[in-house]
Amino acid sequence: MYTVGEFVDLKADALTWQVNQMGHAENLVGLAEVYNRKKNLGGTDIAQWTIKRATRRLGSFSVQGRPAQRVDPQKKRQMAARFGHIYLSVALDEAYLLWVKSGKEGNENATQRANEHIKEQIQFLKDLRDNLLEWAIWQSLQGSISMQLGEDTDGVEDVTFDVDFQFKATHKGENTTLDWSSSDALILSDPTNPEETWHGIGDYMVQDSGYMPTDVYMNLVTNRYLLGNDEVYRWASDPKKDSLWEENMVKRLDRKNVHTYENRWEDSAGTTYSYIADSIVIYLPPPTQRDSFVLLTGECLRPKDSNAKDFDVVMGPAVWTEFHSDPAEVRVFYKENVLPVPTDPDRVVSRDVVPT
Repeated sequence: MYTVGEFVDLKADALTWQVNQMGHAENLVGLAEVYNRKKNLGGTDIAQWTIKRATRRLGSFSVQGRPAQRVDPQKKRQMAARFGHIYLSVALDEAYLLWVKSGKEGNENATQRANEHIKEQIQFLKDLRDNLLEWAIWQSLQGSISMQLGEDTDGVEDVTFDVDFQFKATHKGENTTLDWSSSDALILSDPTNPEETWHGIGDYMVQDSGYMPTDVYMNLVTNRYLLGNDEVYRWASDPKKDSLWEENMVKRLDRKNVHTYENRWEDSAGTTYSYIADSIVIYLPPPTQRDSFVLLTGECLRPKDSNAKDFDVVMGPAVWTEFHSDPAEVRVFYKENVLPVPTDPDRVVSRDVVPT
């Protein structure tokens, strides 16, 4: 436990402790999914994991007394990728420096104000990190993460961060013919394209992993495709129809829970985007069978003092401050190496249900 005085003194251990006490916003559904399934990887700046795919083959009975039937080893695939490297900073308000000075002279009110200001800025950096991870989690559940990082220190333009999670072709991509945005689309029973129907998309999970899809995630635009679909409306019982129109949202369809996730992220220009884009549906197994969705965390370096002549190795987030003379300001830094990973990609299916 750290005291107010230690925060005001800007001790790195105290600041890092503070960020580790902060939870994540309840409206970040993806982060809540993996928050308690962290796996720490020490001694490397590379995220490593193993893809395990379930077998659908049967064993066989043998004649007693005969040699054991030799089978091939279970197929596993070792994967490695760069961690998502998060490195942020924010300058403390100039008045903060005055509060620190006056607080050290016995002004407890100024000390408390300084402490609250520190917490607010750390929380701000943590919120930026959480929003980025939320975006990355929903991208990973569609098979890959791809982001433009700008230019590197050598001036090379358009450096990218790309990770492919090795989804089978049947577990990602877009519908080629069945358009869910059309009111007359046979979303439930198209005999010519059964693999693109509501049930058919989920069948790939059963076939490849043995897990039954129970939950489907989408945004409100996609949910309205279901709500306005003629076949879905005919399928619903009269009491169900009343519920659909009263809530203006489909919540359950063909033995699957329909989750409408409307949370959004904002770019530097102030434009907002859904974490799950329009027309995307993501099928998942029951919560008890999602242990293969993990958050890999790595070590990072944190300077021991403002002169940066020595450093600590920190697992997870690292927070510290540095003084800059021009302009005179105290800057808070946040660093972390992290990557959300579906280690069994057969347990998730995503699809863009509107052909382009």
